[in-house]
This record gives sequence, structure tokens and C-alpha cells, in this order.
Amino acid sequence: MFRKEHYRLVVDPSFRGLKFKYFGHDAVILYGNRIRRREPRFGFVANPSSRPAFLSDMADALVTAEFAIIAAAIDKRPFAGRSQPKLDPYHVALGYCMEQTWEHLRSLNQDIRTTHVVMEGRSLRQNAALSTAFHRIRNGRARWNSMVGLDLVLASKRLNITGLQIADLTAQPVGKRVTTPSRPNRAWGIISRKLLKPPKILREELELQALMAGP
Repeated sequence: MFRKEHYRLVVDPSFRGLKFKYFGHDAVILYGNRIRRREPRFGFVANPSSRPAFLSDMADALVTAEFAIIAAAIDKRPFAGRSQPKLDPYHVALGYCMEQTWEHLRSLNQDIRTTHVVMEGRSLRQNAALSTAFHRIRNGRARWNSMVGLDLVLASKRLNITGLQIADLTAQPVGKRVTTPSRPNRAWGIISRKLLKPPKILREELELQALMAGP
């Protein structure tokens, strides 16, 4: 979650500057999985002489950026070997994150103003399902005059949106912290200071809803 002026004047220029420094243009998309897999344009990350500087500059950009993280970790292991429950665990996580977002907005007296929730678009079918889930959750709370200001924006990864890339870069370390808390996690030191709350682990909620939905 960003304040729009800070995002426009500080965060976006900072990450574009990082891209110009290391790639010579700002068309590159900083997605963690691509960096970890050392895709061709990120091949230099495997070089011991260039890797530390790039990771340090990216860490500095994240530290300088002022934003809040609301995270939900989906633990799918309790469902291994059982029939597919009649619910999408990602939609359960979406509901939790929407609730926490609205509560934070309310604490800032911003809850009745429009807040754009920008999410990465996928296929037409996935986008339709995501949009349906988002509006079902929002409209269900709207009866109690909550979440009315949340507005969904589906955006393709190809649009090269800095905020979506930051969300991706911070998600993987949160997941690692939940699933393997004892393993080294250098990014966690930065990310943990930006979390509104510890990441919610959606075990009990998923198990309960799966039982209610039946096999």
C-alpha cells in the first residue's frame, strides 16, 4: 500500500533509475522468479563481481520506498491427498487482505475514499473469477458500509508497473519466512519492518471452509 504522491515522486523514479543503471533502459520487469532463475537479461546476477552491487541497490530502493505490506500465506499442505475443496484458497487470502486493507484505511480516515487495488491480470477465465471474488467480498461487506471505496484494477504484467514488481519481490521472502522460518532470509529484515502485522497463515480458515464446502 502506497501513498500516491510518494509513489509517483519517489518510488517509481527510484526503481526506474535502478533499471537504467543496470540494464540501460526501463523496459525490464523485476520479478523475483526471473532473477532467481538467472534468465538471460539477469545472467549478470550469477557473476560474483556484479551480483552484490545489484542486490544492494535493489535493497536500498526497497528500504527507501515507503509502503505497507499486508500479507496472507496459503499453507496447502493440510489438503494434500484430499479431494479438491469447493473454494479457491487464493480467494480466501484475497478476502483477508481486503479486510486488513480496509481496516488500515479506516485508521487513516481514508476508508470512504476510493482506493485502487491493482492486481496482476492473468487469463480471461482467471480474471473473471478474480473479479467475481473481489466484488463478492467487497459488496458483502458494503452492507455494513465497509470496503465501499476499494476499486479493483486488473493490470497485465507487461505494463511494467513498479508497484506490482515490488509486491512480487516482497511476496517470496514472506512465503519463505512462513514455510521455512529457520532458513536464512536476507530480505526479511527489510520486509518485516514494513508489515502492518505478521503474515496471516491461512490454515484454520481454509480447513474450516473446506469442511463446510464438502468433498
